[in-house]
Amino acid sequence: MADPRDIAILVLYLLALRKRSESDTSDSTWQTITATPTVEGLSRPLIEAEAPNGVDRSVPTRVVKLISPALTDSMVVELVSTVNNIQIDDYGDTASVIVDRFFGLGGRGDLSALSTSNSRQSALLINAAATTLESDTTVFDPACGIGGTLLRLYNKQQNLALIGNDIDGVAVTIAQLHAYLAGIPATFTHSDSLTSEIHGELRSQTIITEPPMGMRPDRDVQQNVLARAGFDAAGALTSDELFLYMALSNLTPGGYAYVLTSTAAGFRGASQQIRQELVARGLVEAVIQLPSRLLPYSGIPTLLWVLHRPVGDPETSLLIADASTVSDPQDEIAQWLTDLRAGREIAIPARRLSLAELITNDGSIVPPALLRAELEEDEVREDLKKAMSALSSSVKKLRDLDLDEQIVERVPSSRSFTNLKQLIDTNAITRIRKPFLEGRDNAPKDGIEAFMLSPAKSNRQPKKVKATEADLWIQDGDIVVPLHSMGSAWIFKADGNNWVVSPSIIVLRVNDPDLDPQYLVSCINAPFNEPATKGSAIPRRDFKQIQIPELDHDQQQQLTASLEKLSSLKTGAEDLAQQAAAAEAAVLNAVRFDNRPA
Repeated sequence: MADPRDIAILVLYLLALRKRSESDTSDSTWQTITATPTVEGLSRPLIEAEAPNGVDRSVPTRVVKLISPALTDSMVVELVSTVNNIQIDDYGDTASVIVDRFFGLGGRGDLSALSTSNSRQSALLINAAATTLESDTTVFDPACGIGGTLLRLYNKQQNLALIGNDIDGVAVTIAQLHAYLAGIPATFTHSDSLTSEIHGELRSQTIITEPPMGMRPDRDVQQNVLARAGFDAAGALTSDELFLYMALSNLTPGGYAYVLTSTAAGFRGASQQIRQELVARGLVEAVIQLPSRLLPYSGIPTLLWVLHRPVGDPETSLLIADASTVSDPQDEIAQWLTDLRAGREIAIPARRLSLAELITNDGSIVPPALLRAELEEDEVREDLKKAMSALSSSVKKLRDLDLDEQIVERVPSSRSFTNLKQLIDTNAITRIRKPFLEGRDNAPKDGIEAFMLSPAKSNRQPKKVKATEADLWIQDGDIVVPLHSMGSAWIFKADGNNWVVSPSIIVLRVNDPDLDPQYLVSCINAPFNEPATKGSAIPRRDFKQIQIPELDHDQQQQLTASLEKLSSLKTGAEDLAQQAAAAEAAVLNAVRFDNRPA
């Protein structure tokens, strides 16, 4: 199977040739290709024609090497026809769609590590850099990947000289093609930023980068990078730590660098001394802790380092902030930085950290730990009082369940069973098959206001939609069954509002008076009806496989009553465990922070 990156290059390169033929009437390469769409008819003009402006001259040869073994004449016919017939209003938008398809959140595995223009980390770096960005200056990304961050930055401010470099030649080629198709005057080069001198003399007003994290470069590489930045360190540094110093070596006085690293770069013992030296020289303006799952390819939490080369006397302290619980920090980062620089309070924990305190804390820059608030004595005592009261309430609720009596008096047995499909076929229950489809072409602009029912029960505010009378209005007592087995079925309780369901929900309506709806729900959620996992796919419910043991109505109600007791016991036990944990924490906090005599 061909590498998806090679396929992306092939499609983007053909698009680039088509674009050039439309803007340069003397270029007939695309016309030649469309006239003879075969493997040979495609390969020959690619070799003979020059690469588009800004695209490396070796790219046509790479594309031809991909074509010959991987494609047949019929495949070339289909490919060329597809590219030729795409309705294009903007080549840059078309290129973005292709790049996002291969490398965005819809990409797979390590492909998503290349950061498209629409990735959250790209948005965060761009919005942060925009707070200090000036027109007619140079912006450098020494680990640019496929160029998504720089290309998106151009859409925010166009009077910039954009330069990107990356160790991955294929990624650089994609960046070059994307820039050409979008008409963005950016330069992308291929080299190892930590070892190459290709940009050694470059000085940029702004540097933005998301470097590779956790790699261990050779010792001589580390020494060269640190020496260029005017540092020395005995301990071994990781790749993301080294990019901090590489960025400093390329910054102009007064310039800013925005670097995304792992949290380890803030506390590793090997880099303790050099972190302290960074702050002592006034080179770190801020460090902000970001949440887990910001990166599409990794769940690790990250740090945003804001580096600054001071022009005057250095500020030997730094700003720290904890955004580890913020779901979309890219939307807030610009305001946070603006307010922090102005000395204003922000919505997340933040403060200034002195060099003396940094040294006392062994050079560790871990915002959540440094921003942990000291508890007030009155607050501690009040929390303890509330925790013990809640614990007593949970204990009382369990006692009120009268656990002395037998919870399950008699378990009825069934010698036969049916399944949901058979119950539907015999009209014992009805499957409602009209889900509400968002974004449909005939969706009303001024319809009836309704709430969208989520597949999983939640306390979150439901989404409001506009629906019509023809849409499914779920009724009181209907059984809600999430299509995927990750969610439990439940009985809908009407609340006076209009409700519609999404395509990921199945609605069942009981017609047979001898069927107890709560019994059906219990059976649907039973362990014996949990579908087998098929590979990595999320299991979907198959109505033919959902077994319903056959019991008479009295037996169903008897069993349901017993299950309700067990459910109450489970809920009470969970509440008790939660309140006991809260009480334990409150007691320990009282020991630590309440210094008054008892």
